[in-house]
Amino acid sequence: MRRIVKDLSVQKKTRQNVLLIIALFLVALSFRLWDLNATGVTWDERVYFRAGSHYVRALLNLNFDPKIWAENAEVPPVAKYIYGAANLLFAKGEDYTASRILSAIMAALTCIIVYLVGKEFFKKRVGILAALILAFLPPFVAHGKIAAIESPLALFFTLTVYFFLQGIKTGNQRKYFLSAIVCGVALATKFTSLLLFILVFLIFLLAKKRELLRKKEIAVPLAVIFFPALSFLTLVALWSPFWSGPFSQLMWRVTFYRDYGQLIREMFPGSSFGN
Repeated sequence: MRRIVKDLSVQKKTRQNVLLIIALFLVALSFRLWDLNATGVTWDERVYFRAGSHYVRALLNLNFDPKIWAENAEVPPVAKYIYGAANLLFAKGEDYTASRILSAIMAALTCIIVYLVGKEFFKKRVGILAALILAFLPPFVAHGKIAAIESPLALFFTLTVYFFLQGIKTGNQRKYFLSAIVCGVALATKFTSLLLFILVFLIFLLAKKRELLRKKEIAVPLAVIFFPALSFLTLVALWSPFWSGPFSQLMWRVTFYRDYGQLIREMFPGSSFGN
């Protein structure tokens, strides 16, 4: 009898949690879908729309001609894959609505992942509060209403942290491997995801702090040791120009952004941009 009561209680809590997740998702999503196209078209959307459509067509035809992949080559491809596929499937002409809806969905899912992190590793009310803050955070709302890099970046960045925390909590190596793969997807969305290497390292040290202080050493799982390598291999797998020479391709992009930063400083004179 007690077991039946306990099972019913677990089922009730599960239903409540599912309903809460749905409610948080719908709140975050509706706030972004409201007046979706009021901003007009942004510069980045035009670039990703065109390049993404070309990339997806090339992939469908198994065409890896460097000339096609040279378009907007300095920016990693995952966001362009997502929006390019949406444009080919749903858009008529230069219509960004389908891509913007996808952006809004990814932003809303990010709020759910933040809720799960708060609930599972702190307290339920922490997760709810964190998700609601993110759902109504003005910059995050703005980026969730356009087809840009930030929505998929936030989703994959947060998902990387969530899976890594799951690995620490359960000791399951597959969670670490999954986290590393998602980190690679985040890298293939925007290079600022390199910060994840520092973040997961600090998270691991903090989680193992007591063991380190007590034993003066910690056991590091194999999946954590190979985390950067697996992430980089995922980046290479997702971006065909990297197949011919991943390190030379990476250095070209580093050089590009260095020169681009210099160009921006020259375009905006003044002490704020000077030496």
